[in-house]
Amino acid sequence: QKLNFGYIIVICFMVLSGIVSIFALSMLDKGLTDFINGSNTADSAVKICRIDMNIAARSIREAALNDDVSSFEGYKTKVEERLGEVDEQLKVMKATGLIDEELYQEYVDAIAEWGTAGWEILGLIEAGNRGEAIDAILNECVPALDNLVEISKKLDIVTDEMMQKSIEESQRTFIVGVVLIIAFIVIAFVVAMQLAKRIVQSITEPLSEIEAVAKELTEGRLHSNLD
Repeated sequence: QKLNFGYIIVICFMVLSGIVSIFALSMLDKGLTDFINGSNTADSAVKICRIDMNIAARSIREAALNDDVSSFEGYKTKVEERLGEVDEQLKVMKATGLIDEELYQEYVDAIAEWGTAGWEILGLIEAGNRGEAIDAILNECVPALDNLVEISKKLDIVTDEMMQKSIEESQRTFIVGVVLIIAFIVIAFVVAMQLAKRIVQSITEPLSEIEAVAKELTEGRLHSNLD
């Protein structure tokens, strides 16, 4: 019965150590997965913003150079759609929580500055002032877009660093996971050995006492006591 009880305790401890190992690894994996997904999302958002801003800028330029008045609404709609998608990607970028707040705000302000200049240029085009619109593109829109590109490069550096960090974290998580599993196995082995030793002692020590009293009885000492 003692041995059976000992086996049950050891098995339960091994199962418990396995559950703890799995839980610890799952927590590490969840944290790593969240970080990797956040890094990918932020990197993707930055790139989509750059593409959308370039398309919007090109649409404004084409609207200023195109003499066909009927095509203006199409250009305007495209700019609205692209800037709307930029707003969505900015929200996604912020939601990751991985972009520095100061850099993020700098990017938002630069987009707002370009957007203000862009809408003013569209207003000039709609009013028929194409010459002023072209001047505004060169003097306001292009510098604002260049500023956006510079900030985007900073964001690209940040997201690239995050991607590299996610790779390093993945390697670190693997090492930690292996160490945890080995540690739990060693602890389980030590506890099992100690438990087995105590169970064996709990059986052999009473037997030794019985043997000692039996030896005393054979030697004629009939008043020996055994609990």
